[in-house]
Amino acid sequence: MKRDGRAAQRIGHILIWLPTLLWAAAISYFDGFGSLIYLALAAAFHECGHLLAYSSLGLAPPRLIPVARGIRLRSPDLLSYRDEAVIAAAGPAANLIGWGAGLVLGRAYPWLSSWGEMHLMLALSNLIPLSGMDGERLFACLIAGRLSDRAAYLTRRVLSFLCLFVSLFGSLCILWLTGSAAYPAFLSIGALLFGS
Repeated sequence: MKRDGRAAQRIGHILIWLPTLLWAAAISYFDGFGSLIYLALAAAFHECGHLLAYSSLGLAPPRLIPVARGIRLRSPDLLSYRDEAVIAAAGPAANLIGWGAGLVLGRAYPWLSSWGEMHLMLALSNLIPLSGMDGERLFACLIAGRLSDRAAYLTRRVLSFLCLFVSLFGSLCILWLTGSAAYPAFLSIGALLFGS
């Protein structure tokens, strides 16, 4: 009986990580393995932004929990809406700093330009108000206390679907206009796979 439980748990872990693995495989196939490394480095930079925000607010360090989308930070403290918003914004802000560094230093070191593009992609995808993303946390902090729980839930769901539609439509438009939609397509695929 114990073995059946462990096998089911292993299958569950594989199914949770399957969308992430498929997304990583798509990035590697269409844009090269180097892009996957740049994405992993940009994701680490993003999480360091969150950790720096915890430290600067004088909060206890969070627990790092691996999830399908990356790493979730679970705070041992009860956070105010202000602290939650600062922590949520710190990850995309760190990525925007990385993108700026890629723009400035990309002329001298071309690989930094690609790394900067990954930072921008990660910042924008995290600001989409989908469940579990930084954008959803920021939006929840902005509307907290202004709407009832039901109205806030419905507003977040409608906004998530609108952002997903705009992302998919934007990818198709870029593909039609330029013949290349690699990064917007990856944003859309990631949102489709991970959005709930």
